Amino acid sequence: MSWLLVLILLVVLVLVVGFLLRMLKGAVKIVATIFVIAVLVGGALWIFNDMNDLRKHFYQDDKMFLLEIDEKIAGGFRLGATGVPVPLTGVRGIDGEPDEWGFEDEYYKIIIITWPVVAKDIQLAGFSANANELKQALLSEHPKHLFIDKGTAALGLKARDQLKLQADTLYPNEDLFAGTVFALLAEKPLSNPDLMFKGMKEGTVRIYPETITFKILKILPDSFNKLLAPAPE
Repeated sequence: MSWLLVLILLVVLVLVVGFLLRMLKGAVKIVATIFVIAVLVGGALWIFNDMNDLRKHFYQDDKMFLLEIDEKIAGGFRLGATGVPVPLTGVRGIDGEPDEWGFEDEYYKIIIITWPVVAKDIQLAGFSANANELKQALLSEHPKHLFIDKGTAALGLKARDQLKLQADTLYPNEDLFAGTVFALLAEKPLSNPDLMFKGMKEGTVRIYPETITFKILKILPDSFNKLLAPAPE
């Protein structure tokens, strides 16, 4: 299917360029034709190689997912071939551009998801919070306090020390709690490619490095998404 899309793009380009070349004559037309053919072939190979690389590595290799709230990184997790997210430490509060972070050698892609893509309530046994509570907690210095405060409200003040001990045992640092919450929130968009494609086009989902396939996905009609998007082998 990927080759089919490349073929369609090439046919459209050939038709447009063919029309333009008809306006040229003599040696100029010959040189221009050779140049256009070289560009088309090179472009087709570039796109196909990138799609092939994505197909081989996008699902199998480790990717870093980061949550951005109000232009701040509020949590992150690693996702690889197992499909099980692993909360990350040391990512909350990092700033600057992804190519300045030094993660290129660790992850195949860095995917930044902004809050509107994942905002929702969480309802779990023993813990529930609405989207606004989660947002404020993830932006705070101590997001674990949300777990403790919610539990205290439900079980009473006497349970607070036990809840704090439980929170510290499950999440030794604040980043692990934030990453776990982010993974729960991201479950729906990650299982729905259409939501991710929409986010890419709207700028609420950003992928680094953004290779040619993702650049094309951002400008093509939605009907082409499944043709060009990476799929597991």
